[in-house]
Amino acid sequence: MCTSSTQKVLTVLKTILIEDVNGVDYIVEQVKNNILNDKGVPNAMSYNLAFRNESNGNVRNVDQSTKMVDWLNILTSSETTLIFLVV
Repeated sequence: MCTSSTQKVLTVLKTILIEDVNGVDYIVEQVKNNILNDKGVPNAMSYNLAFRNESNGNVRNVDQSTKMVDWLNILTSSETTLIFLVV
């Protein structure tokens, strides 16, 4: 069961600035922390970044230590959004 504050964090982010990760060796966890810290979300370590395919609803959990540039093709898909999952 999600509390209202958890639900707000789990809200899908509709926009991401690809230039923030393109060409930089950020790992997924660094990108997650940057996004959550920018939004003022406490306890960023309680969440994992994942990708959701909007056409079929499938969620792809990713290794948080993977370089973000490895996921740029997924990020640039119009059917994909970033979501945060409670660890």
